[in-house]
Amino acid sequence: MLTEAAKISYDACCEASYSVGGVVHRSWEGLPKYRQRWYLEIGIDLLVRPGLGPDFMHESWLKQKTRQGWKYGEKKNTKTKEHPFMVPYYELPLERKLMYIVFRATLTALKDNNNDKRSNPAVSATSEKEQEERPDDASYWL
Repeated sequence: MLTEAAKISYDACCEASYSVGGVVHRSWEGLPKYRQRWYLEIGIDLLVRPGLGPDFMHESWLKQKTRQGWKYGEKKNTKTKEHPFMVPYYELPLERKLMYIVFRATLTALKDNNNDKRSNPAVSATSEKEQEERPDDASYWL
């Protein structure tokens, strides 16, 4: 379930970025596994600690890139490991900030919608078998 929520949130944040002039991003399926894993780990952090903001996502990304030897550069260059987003969150362009904001908002909305369905029998007409297969609350998203 978390993988699907992360995928939907990733797709939404890419569309939002593109709508304000950002670059076209790879589909979820086209992402390297380590990037998918990063989005899943960030998703868990955001769900477990709902007070975290979109700046947390950027700081996590920045730390990961720094550990890998990346530094600031005006254009992304994989050979020299330079990237224009190797800056503090407040210096990011709108399209990048929007990606983080939309990812977090979409993930939160999916979680809230899922919780609403499970707590409202009128909305959640699931079979007994489906309910038995579904783990309890926190583990359902983690």
